[in-house]
Amino acid sequence: MGALTLYREGDRLAARADIDHVNHRCRKGLINNIRSLRRLFGYVSRSCKVLGVGKTYDDDLYVYGVGRLPEAIEGFRLTLIQVEDMESLERFNRHLEPVPEEVLGRPFGGEP
Repeated sequence: MGALTLYREGDRLAARADIDHVNHRCRKGLINNIRSLRRLFGYVSRSCKVLGVGKTYDDDLYVYGVGRLPEAIEGFRLTLIQVEDMESLERFNRHLEPVPEEVLGRPFGGEP
């Protein structure tokens, strides 16, 4: 599975991914990872200001925001990358492409 980042865009969630790798080769995996990152987003939002969450090619989990986090969740290690605005988050993920709306809506049962 490739890299994926889930973030707030206005009042809804958006995602960027290594589309050539994740969408064309493993769409079901992409959808499952979006679901998992959405749960992570909700969980860590309780303890810090979260702008986005992501996973890398080797499945490391990242939280983009400001605050303090637990070191791990359900056995997965979390790394907090301190970013205070969306411009900073975008710099980390500019190499990724937007996830198409028809794919993004599936993990959420319609509208994200």
